[in-house]
Amino acid sequence: MCFSANASFTASAILVTAGAYSLIMGRRSGQWAFGVIPLIFSIQQFVEGLAWLRLSDGGPPEAVVATARAFLLFSQVLWPLWVPFAVLRMEPDRGRRRWLRWMLAAGTVTGGYYLWTILSVPPIASVENHHIHYTMLYRWDLEHPIAALYFTATVLSVFISSLPRMWVLGVALLTSYAVARIAFPGNVISVRCYFAALISISIIYLQYRFRAAHRAQFATAAVPLG
Repeated sequence: MCFSANASFTASAILVTAGAYSLIMGRRSGQWAFGVIPLIFSIQQFVEGLAWLRLSDGGPPEAVVATARAFLLFSQVLWPLWVPFAVLRMEPDRGRRRWLRWMLAAGTVTGGYYLWTILSVPPIASVENHHIHYTMLYRWDLEHPIAALYFTATVLSVFISSLPRMWVLGVALLTSYAVARIAFPGNVISVRCYFAALISISIIYLQYRFRAAHRAQFATAAVPLG
């Protein structure tokens, strides 16, 4: 979370509870990858809490770099892969699955580029205006094209899904991204991930909708004709 260590650890505790419940709900085949998202965010926010502690107590540079790398592995490498993968796992429509595979390909390129960047050049983390500012040294001047691929994989893939009310999650993610970009231009990574972590709790609601739609479809199919 982007405000303090206590706020990060509190968010982590809330999300681990919501994530465990969401994972139990998503145990049905195809939904586990979607249901585990709040739990992954819980780990991510815990890692950022550690980053706050390292920055606050003036820890050794190696410790600061290690926590910054760990956080960025979640925010920049994992999510552009995991979001389209999770949506693809649940998508029943063949045509939309084809598009989601392209989203996953975009996420793979994005995650691979960020992984190489994070591991080849130590990222910089600093506290600016009560937020953690992460600086990555990009190669080949690809920051903007890769950012576009990141947006494609993490936001557009949700809009492509045909599952009920999934577009609500897409609107929430799009709004959080816009707010972070406009209101906190120097701290987009940390603030965006904070909003996304809170939004991930809505996955529980979406899974209720998925299950209700599945039951309704099953009940309709079970009604005898004539």
